[in-house]
Amino acid sequence: MSGPERRTLEVLFDLDGTLVDSAPAILATLRQVLERHGIEPVIPLDRRLIGAPLVPMLARLTGTARESDVAPLADTFREVYDAAGLAATVAYDGLRETLHAMVRRGCRLYVVTNKRDVPTRRILDLFGVARCFAGVYALDTTTPRVRDKCELVARVIAAHQLNAMECVMVGDTVEDAAAACANGVGFIAATYGYGTPTIGAPTAALATIATLRELPARLDEIAMTLPPNSAP
Repeated sequence: MSGPERRTLEVLFDLDGTLVDSAPAILATLRQVLERHGIEPVIPLDRRLIGAPLVPMLARLTGTARESDVAPLADTFREVYDAAGLAATVAYDGLRETLHAMVRRGCRLYVVTNKRDVPTRRILDLFGVARCFAGVYALDTTTPRVRDKCELVARVIAAHQLNAMECVMVGDTVEDAAAACANGVGFIAATYGYGTPTIGAPTAALATIATLRELPARLDEIAMTLPPNSAP
């Protein structure tokens, strides 16, 4: 009989504002889209737009209520961003080292994002971290389709038969906190991203991190609070 083992955590990551700074690439692409279509934005073209799905983001930016009116802009965005625009994405300091360290410690990692699947996977490949993840989940690739990140997190838990009590969600927005809370998952607030994840959240964060490099230590602290496994 071996002794008890400390449990490791399943870690669900938001992408934009948590693992990578996608603002430079997204904002530059949005400028090209608006210029190509001769449209003036009705709100500032700044980092506060980042994080929402593409069509709602374009609707806010243009003040357009009908999805059909935004569709040509969305097509242009996909064309420009997927081809070359996403190359301007910036990895947060310590991205590769942090993810590889967590994998070595036995954590299983997942991406849960509002971003589309194609650019998500290209960005992970761009920074050499795709193999760190046991699953990559985007709103546009689930079958049947899900409405939001709350349902997407539920899909990850079901697909991988995870114990929610042994999962944490790392994100930079209240939406990420709400998705964690709705599924009984602990939340770690990334305060360096685009949102304010500790203000107006439905539950208190288990921890906050001001840099991605702080995450392994916070995970170790949280794992210590879990009851140990008793392996036969």
